[in-house]
Amino acid sequence: MNRISAWRLLRTAAPRRALLTGMLFAAAAELSGAALLGVSGWFLTTCAVVTLQANTTWSWMYPSGAVRALALTRTGLRYLERLANHRNLLATQVALRARLARGAAGLTPRQLRGQRDGTLLTLLTADVETVAGLPANAVAPLVAAVMTACLVDALLLWAMPVLGIAELIVWAVGLAWARHAHHRARTHLADAADARAALRTVLLGSRAAFNELRCLDALPQAQRTATSAMAAVESAQWAAARAERHGRLALRLLAALGQAAVLVIALRAAPAQPIAVVVGEVLLVAAGWELLERLPGLMQHLAQARDAAGRLAPSPPRRTRRANGGRPSAPSRRMASRSSVRPRNSR
Repeated sequence: MNRISAWRLLRTAAPRRALLTGMLFAAAAELSGAALLGVSGWFLTTCAVVTLQANTTWSWMYPSGAVRALALTRTGLRYLERLANHRNLLATQVALRARLARGAAGLTPRQLRGQRDGTLLTLLTADVETVAGLPANAVAPLVAAVMTACLVDALLLWAMPVLGIAELIVWAVGLAWARHAHHRARTHLADAADARAALRTVLLGSRAAFNELRCLDALPQAQRTATSAMAAVESAQWAAARAERHGRLALRLLAALGQAAVLVIALRAAPAQPIAVVVGEVLLVAAGWELLERLPGLMQHLAQARDAAGRLAPSPPRRTRRANGGRPSAPSRRMASRSSVRPRNSR
């Protein structure tokens, strides 16, 4: 497989300004959502404390206005992010499919026969959609999650350095665990793909040699072979799903641990923070962890896009010579000079 990255292939098909605009809108929307959650928690807690203290001098107008402004800002930014990424998705699909069609038009009949049934259709549909949807499905949410986590941790470090350091440690553990769970799931998915290929080979071979197997009374043995191959596929898929579930469960437990650590450290500090500020900090951490819990799915999207980019990557041009051993023919030189996406042969 060609080791071209999905991001590199995407940059050749979509304008960088459009990609950057979608990522900025997504990051701003997630930051507004986290700020909305933190300010709302602080506002509600402060209202409760003021009510218990019978304080009539505190004004609720400015905090409520901030909550309304953050809510409207988040809604507008999410709409703009969806709009920008959707336009980028359509433009990228058109560009990639046009380049793939140009590359397929330059293939020889022998190379076209080398393509398995449905391979070109899969390249034009599933693989192109996976690569084109990378900004909206993975890159923009990942950038937004990282920026939100960094800003939340910076605020915690400013409010109380111990809080920021403790939360940074918990986040580092969560990232390491998410990466480990992703690698385990990818290993099991690769095993499932190999087992699925073996199952396909068994089924096709049994179908082609059905008469011979029936004459030799070997149909039960072929059925047992197919059953064992299917069991191997299901076992690998179940192991991959179990690894993903364990990764998500560990992230949720770490999120609860991080929020509890913020609550305990803030309340037991020497100069104890006000309860409203503590609640706001806990909700900010909860907003950050809500984004980081998407990491397993985002890593899966990135891996799928990398695999699709490898299948869509240009193949090295093949030099076709004349019968007298001369230079490459003019059509072959024109095909080699084309900068188009060439479908790779799937053997």
